[in-house]
Amino acid sequence: MISNKRSIAVYCRVSTDDQAEKGYNLREQEKRIDQYIKAYDDEFKEEVIKYIDDGFSAKNLKRREMSMLLQDIQDGLISKVVIHNLDRLTRSMKDLITLIELFEEYDVQLFSLKEKIDTKTAIGRFFVSFIILMAQWEREAISERTIRALDQSAFEGNWVHGKPPFGYDLIDKKLMINENEAIMVEEIYNQYYFKELAINAIFHFMRCNHNTFNFDWTYDRIKIVLNNEIYTGTYRNKRIAIEDHSPAIVSKEMFQNVQQMFLHKNRRNKYQYTYKGKCYDISGKKLVADSTKKETKSYKYYVNIKSKLRINEEIIDEEMTFFMNKYIEEVARLACKAIINNLKKKDMSFHELKHLYDIGIIKLDYYISEKERIKSGITRTEEKVTEILNGIVYWEDMSETEKMILVKRVVKRITIDLKTQTVKKVEFIE
Repeated sequence: MISNKRSIAVYCRVSTDDQAEKGYNLREQEKRIDQYIKAYDDEFKEEVIKYIDDGFSAKNLKRREMSMLLQDIQDGLISKVVIHNLDRLTRSMKDLITLIELFEEYDVQLFSLKEKIDTKTAIGRFFVSFIILMAQWEREAISERTIRALDQSAFEGNWVHGKPPFGYDLIDKKLMINENEAIMVEEIYNQYYFKELAINAIFHFMRCNHNTFNFDWTYDRIKIVLNNEIYTGTYRNKRIAIEDHSPAIVSKEMFQNVQQMFLHKNRRNKYQYTYKGKCYDISGKKLVADSTKKETKSYKYYVNIKSKLRINEEIIDEEMTFFMNKYIEEVARLACKAIINNLKKKDMSFHELKHLYDIGIIKLDYYISEKERIKSGITRTEEKVTEILNGIVYWEDMSETEKMILVKRVVKRITIDLKTQTVKKVEFIE
């Protein structure tokens, strides 16, 4: 308990970084201050009270023992404060000025061993301010030099942020794709963009299905993957952007689409739009998804913000029937064509086999076994064609979610005439 008699405050502070980088320790600070007070005992006759902050940074004054010291000063219990050096007290110019004003208000003298400072004099106070100002300038100059060095290293293709992002290995300071992890990155993007799963749902999906990479999946880590532009190969910070800095895992188009989805979700859009991001008017202006609610029913629209013209999603659905069914049939036709071409090759193999038997090149038992094998293959091929044809699901029979997923996967752009309320053109992803 501190007595009412004014005392000498010995303040010592050390942080973990200080001990690791500069070799500061509390015992050494106390020892040197005790020796100083003993050497000048004619000036330091009051009781000594020690305030020791162990493991605290000097970036602000929010420290346990510092708070007690300030309170004791305001209570009129302290006449002198002795420190080893100024940055034990604070590294902030603003906080230093606050402390000096407080010391002056309560008639408290500051002594710093290293800088040989006595704030009882005007020159002492000026010297303290000057030292802190120079120290602050030096730190900022070092910071600027460090930033310039990091940016230059980044321009040389190096990864300058320590541990590589998930999906990459760090080899000779360069990011190289980790094939197994890259598959997970692509899956996260596909789950978010194509299936429109929430980040929390993707988090649970990854923990359930891909928890073998010694990687602790969290909500924030999923979000970081979806927001990290390095996956497109582009390095970016607040100052610079470097194209083709690293090998890409996802396309720039996919990354931009995901960022657009973030923007829409941040606007609390609670409706699922089948054609979001795909619709343009005939002038090339991109249409924005919007909605209105009348009584118990909601209506989804695609709007030209400038002209205010819009089209209902149900009308687009009807207009898209022709284009999408034509696309579905073409995909099925191409799949069947490839299978039928394979069937023709097998049929030719059968006739060639019979010819070889007829001219005595192969024996009967071999001919019979090979004929059965080829026939079995022909039967499976025919069944595959039938399966494809029977498995076709046309546009009008799809659910809203199925339509949305198909549009995202295959449609590049839909051109709409807002005046005639018709779909003029549909461009598909090649």
